[in-house]
Amino acid sequence: MTRADVCLILEGAYPFVAGGVSGWTQALIEAAPHLSFHLVSIMPDQTPREAKYTVPPNVVAWTTLALDSGAPGRRATSADHRLVAEVGAQVESLILRPTTSDLNRLVQTLAASNIGQSALLDSRAGWRAMEAAATRFLPDAPLLDFFWTWRVMLRSLIAILGAPLPDASVYHAISTGYAGLLGARAALTTGRPLVLTEHGIYTNERRIELCLADWLYDTGAQGYSITERLCALRDFWTALFASLSRLTYDAASEIVTLYRGNQVLQLADGAAPDKLRVIPNGVDVARWSAVRRIPSPLRRPTIALIGRVVPIKDVRTFILACAALRRQAPNLEALIIGPDDEDPTYAADCRKLARAEGLDSCLRFTGRADVASFLPRIDVCVLTSISEAQPLVVLEAGAAGIPSVTTDVGCCRDLIEGSPGDDVTGHGGIVTPIGDSAMIARAVGRLLADDALRLQMGEVMRRRVHRSYDKTRIDRIYNDLYAAYLSGGAAKVA
Repeated sequence: MTRADVCLILEGAYPFVAGGVSGWTQALIEAAPHLSFHLVSIMPDQTPREAKYTVPPNVVAWTTLALDSGAPGRRATSADHRLVAEVGAQVESLILRPTTSDLNRLVQTLAASNIGQSALLDSRAGWRAMEAAATRFLPDAPLLDFFWTWRVMLRSLIAILGAPLPDASVYHAISTGYAGLLGARAALTTGRPLVLTEHGIYTNERRIELCLADWLYDTGAQGYSITERLCALRDFWTALFASLSRLTYDAASEIVTLYRGNQVLQLADGAAPDKLRVIPNGVDVARWSAVRRIPSPLRRPTIALIGRVVPIKDVRTFILACAALRRQAPNLEALIIGPDDEDPTYAADCRKLARAEGLDSCLRFTGRADVASFLPRIDVCVLTSISEAQPLVVLEAGAAGIPSVTTDVGCCRDLIEGSPGDDVTGHGGIVTPIGDSAMIARAVGRLLADDALRLQMGEVMRRRVHRSYDKTRIDRIYNDLYAAYLSGGAAKVA
């Protein structure tokens, strides 16, 4: 197989999930038709999935890597007890004190010994290695719970560290985590550059998910400790994800994120300052500016949440804000525009809440839809997420002259109020606290009630997007970055 120019490595996203990072990925590939891409999509399991995008023709190879598909390897023999114990100890060290040399050693051990799931998970020696890890990490947790945690974690590592490496001149991971781990392994094995782009900070997002997870519980042993012993299963998972980020940062030649606020978290997670670079999201300014608004007297006042119906978007808070807002604007039309098949249980709960709040006549779930077709009649874009990086929907709406009410997450405040060096003054909407449906309703109500203010903020947002977030300029930056590495040079951190 011919070597690809760039290997893009993604976890749980493109092309199987619509919007967000997936939309960004599609646009990145399309903006570089002169380059060839090998796509790696890391997914949790081998369940067949439907692609939500038509993969561009310059994607010359596409690998789907399931975390539950690690090679079984050979069966363990009585002589392998020491080897299996050594691998278990290497994994423990990687979680507690991650270094790229330890990662390299673990990869070489697995490859040279030809052991995999059979020996590490389904043998007596594997059981003893798990018991040793449980004693080391979580002696106060039920052994059965740690067994399943260890098994899932080790199975995922085996899948990533044992998978065939795509042949590419540059590796580009679009997060840390398992995608970053594969990128780090590729860089260490081949000696070729790894570029990392983080939209949201992986460790931060995983911490949020772990806090919300109902399948995890506390052991009652939490507290401060001067040892390396962890207190709960949450701590174990958090330590794993932190180690994956550190390994990715150490192996990467360049660490890109969307805004400077993210760099504070990257530095805290161990990123080297001289590798950091900011490249913001960009949107097709010409396309979104071409939207022709329907004058407000000819339609109902309309607001929209544009995004997936998943917990991290906190759609429930949007619904509660709509219920409060409807008392002020009885003829309100509210739209939830985005796919609702990623978390069907949560989507069903949101619909149930909307019915309970009596919103059947004013709130509509559109499902996956062409956002541009709705923008002409949207007055205010509303984002209620509990975690974001640099949301494209705010930029796209802004390019069309629509102000946004957002929660104070990611760089939303910079987008709405401006950032240092921004030569466009004024606010392009209103920023509110996370989860405060009453304040969100008041902010939206203020914009709906004041046409002059709404138009003024929409114009500020339009000018800010045109000046700083034009995709044409962003595409050129990424193409220059790739060209620098493909020519054998080193991209300079701006």
